[in-house]
This record gives sequence, structure tokens and C-alpha cells, in this order.
Amino acid sequence: MMLTSVPATDRNARRTRWLVHGLWAVMLAQMIFFVWRYPHSGPIIDEWEFVPAVTGEEPVIPWLWKLHNEHRFPLPRLVWLPITQIAGDFRAGCWVSMIGVAGTSLLMTNLARRLRGRLHWADAFFPLSLMNVGHWENLRMGYQIVFMMNLLFACILLRLVLTTDRGNLLRRAWQTWLVTLLLCGCGAGGLAFAPFMLLWIVVLAFTAVRAGVVRWNDPRVLGLAGASLLIPLYVWFYMQGFHRPEHHEHPLDVWHTIPEVLRQAMRSALQALPMGFGPAVTGLWPVSGAIVGFVSFELLLKMVRLTATRMADRPRIFGLLLFFISMLGMAFAIGWGRCVFLTPEGEPGFMGMSCRYGWILWPALAVVYFLYLLYGSARQAKWVPIFLMLAVTAMLPFNVVTGIWYEGEPHREGYNAWEKAVRSGQSDEELREEFFPHYGGEMRRHFELGLMLLRQHRFQFYAPVDPPRRGRP
Repeated sequence: MMLTSVPATDRNARRTRWLVHGLWAVMLAQMIFFVWRYPHSGPIIDEWEFVPAVTGEEPVIPWLWKLHNEHRFPLPRLVWLPITQIAGDFRAGCWVSMIGVAGTSLLMTNLARRLRGRLHWADAFFPLSLMNVGHWENLRMGYQIVFMMNLLFACILLRLVLTTDRGNLLRRAWQTWLVTLLLCGCGAGGLAFAPFMLLWIVVLAFTAVRAGVVRWNDPRVLGLAGASLLIPLYVWFYMQGFHRPEHHEHPLDVWHTIPEVLRQAMRSALQALPMGFGPAVTGLWPVSGAIVGFVSFELLLKMVRLTATRMADRPRIFGLLLFFISMLGMAFAIGWGRCVFLTPEGEPGFMGMSCRYGWILWPALAVVYFLYLLYGSARQAKWVPIFLMLAVTAMLPFNVVTGIWYEGEPHREGYNAWEKAVRSGQSDEELREEFFPHYGGEMRRHFELGLMLLRQHRFQFYAPVDPPRRGRP
């Protein structure tokens, strides 16, 4: 059942549209400026590992399935590789990510309008939180298209959940199956949805049969049952040959006991969950962690109560509950993998606050927004979205300053110095010692091989040095 809206005058409706969509346009202009000015045309960090694929020296099909840290990214790589090769520029993925995030913001804004029955100025929360340059770490690196696609498919899945009713149960089950498979193809972040969305597919099919919409022997139900087996099968294939990255220690080697590992993983997860607000939220730690923990617990209790009491909306509420549990599982997985990084003093670190996690964990904020919009009291339905919008507005100046002045400009200076050094004919060893002295082990090997291949293929401004290098590292 959709919300009924309070009648609004045409003038107020026009003003609201101008405000919300005008802010969306402003945020888009901000992202365009950032992507035009700050990303580097060459490889950044992890992208050095992918130079053999970009230059055609590594076979494409095995590379699509190849592990990168904890991830297999076949679907995003299928997009990122050809656009990078065609453009001859590692920044191409940045533009695609920008377009994808701008489209996701519109998708969520339109969903809020549909559920409420009208647009509200609080819906500016979506562009202000998703499209600000505080997400600089995702916007400056083309390969972060992997997190953009994770965000996009998760938001499409959230839309499917929130628009489920008794008349579309089986159709939603099929659509959820497809989007869940696409999410699984976007790495470990998407994999977090697999078991919970599979359970929701079963619940949707069971509810449709019980309601008399279809019978158990209906070909659509039988086909769905067979197709759903692809989800656990994909997870099984994903785990074949899985291993921890060389540069990531096992949590038990760092924290020694299971209770301490769980505590540190939870700590890092609570750092990561609010990153959808942008880097401004890092200054609120540990208060932000306490708030996120309390709100998450309250949301779980609220959805459990609603599942028990709102019979007509039970499939939708249960789907929203499973979606939110998937987000919590993703945050905990991030915490488990990143709690091993310590400060120079050997204290628990702050890797959970990396800006790159802002996009993939942002849907958790959307759950808060939509849950109270749909199932809060009249006061909650009005003020929770307003509070979220005002919160991201207050944080916007800090996010912009961080993205442009503290991160964008220093990185740009470094990239310009790198390009100048490469064009001047410095040797590979000189470049590594000057710009990447901290690279060691596997990362150093990726850098040396990548630089050599970029020179051999005369990619962008790279050219062989005199005398030419012989052999491969």
C-alpha cells in the first residue's frame, strides 16, 4: 500500500521540483568539474595490476574471473576494460561512474516521489549524499566503476523490494533473481546479498502460491526454482581458489582470539556504515559508531515488529529486512577484512573510514529514509527524511573541502609531476624511487611490469626509454 499524499498547490509542486532537480544539477556540475580536473590519465594504485589486460598482453576471459584482493569482478571488468581500451585513458571509467551515480540519485528521488505520492524538498537528500565530491576516492579512479555498479544494482533491488505488492509477487521474484545475480557479479559486496535475497525469492514464490495467484506446478514457479539454484552455484564457484591477499594479514594473526577479532571487526564495520554521508562523518567518531549501532538495532526491531503485525505488507517488509541485513553483513565483511590494518603506534586503525566504502554502503541510509517514510508515524514520516537531508547539507561544505582541497589538488600536483617525469625520460627505477618508494612485494611487481608494458605499447604519454629495457621483471 502506497502512501497517500497531502494535496499540494501547483506552485509549491513546481518550486519543489525546481529545488530538488536544481540541486541535482548543481551536484552533477560539481562532479563533472572533479572528474575533469582531478583523476589521472594513467594507472592509480590497483590499476597497475590491470595494465597487462588493458594492453592486450593478458587474455581477457581468465582475467575477467581473476581474484583481486577478496573480489571477483567479472561484470564491472566487462564494462571497464573495453571503455578504457577504446578511450586509451584510465579516466574513462570515472565518467561512467559519474553518470551511473547521477542516474542512481534520480532513481531514488523518483522512488521517493512514487511512494509518497509527491516530491518533497527533503528528497534532495539523494543527490546531496550520493553526488558530492566527498566520495573523491571513487570519483578519481576509473576502476571504482566496480563500486558504482554495486551501488546501482543494490538500489534497483531496493526499488523492487519497496514496490512489491500482492499483485506482482512472482514478477518481483524473477526480477530479484536477475538483479541478485548481477550483484553477485560485482564482487564480494554484491555477494553479501545472495543468501538473503534467495530467501526472499522463496518467500515471494510461497506467498504467491498461498494467495492463489499461481500453483506449485505452474511453469513459472518451477522455472524460478531451477533458476534460483544459479545463485548458490555462483557463490560456490566464486569460492573455488579463493585466498586472502598477500598484503592482508589474517585477523587472528593480528588479534589472536576470536572474541577480539569480532570486536575489532565490529568496530571497523561501525566506522564504515555511516560513510555514505561522506568523509565529514569521520570527525564524529566514535559518536557516529554509537549512533549507527543504536539506529541499526532499532531498525531491525521495527522491521521484525512490522513483519509480525502488517500482514498485507509482509512480503515487502520482510524483503526490506533482508535487504538491510545484507547491508549489515557487507559492513561486517569490510570490518573483518580491514581490521588488520593498524596505526603506526600499533593501535586499532581506521581503514573502515575509507571514502571508497561510501557508495556501496550508502543503500543502508536509503533504508532508514524509506522505512520511516512508509511505516513511521506521521511525525516520523515527515521529520526523519528532513533530518537526513539537513544532516547531509550540514556536512556538504566539509565533504567538498575534503574532496577538492585536501585530496583533489594534492593528488593532481602529484600526477602532474609524474607525467612530467615520464615525459622527461626518467628510467623505471628512478620513477619508482621518486614516486612509489613504499611499493614492495606484489605491488612492486605489478608496477614494474605495468610501466614496462605502457612504454612498449606507447600508451598515452609513455614511451620506451633509451636504452630500451630488456626482459620482464
